[in-house]
Amino acid sequence: MPLFCDVTCVTPITGRGFARSGATTINGAILRDATRDNVANYREVVESGLGSLLCLGCEVFGRWADDIVRIMPAMAAEKARGLPPLVRRGATQALAARWWGLLAVATQRLVARAVLRDAGADLVTTLLEDPPGIADLPVSAF
Repeated sequence: MPLFCDVTCVTPITGRGFARSGATTINGAILRDATRDNVANYREVVESGLGSLLCLGCEVFGRWADDIVRIMPAMAAEKARGLPPLVRRGATQALAARWWGLLAVATQRLVARAVLRDAGADLVTTLLEDPPGIADLPVSAF
């Protein structure tokens, strides 16, 4: 069955600066909302039964969606399937570890790029006042 995958990165704070519902009290609430939105957006895929819709999502603070947690080991096992039995398990674990690392770095880059973009920036890059000079900083004893 073909896979239709939507990659989603969600944050507990909306673009307007408001907290998303359930973000602080329910583990994975905003990921479940994102999955529900994907099902609504790609209704034709779900209703046709000709493919499987996966939400490969993450929260900016490190929680991964259920679909990606389930599919990552399966993809690594499939990639290592043709290898000799003695190296198959190690190769599967190595592939999964590498892919999780790549996804983690890609997510960090995505978030950094979104925060620092010029148009509609989420983080102000111009200071409201000049920073204090080094001579004005208090010295603490070590």
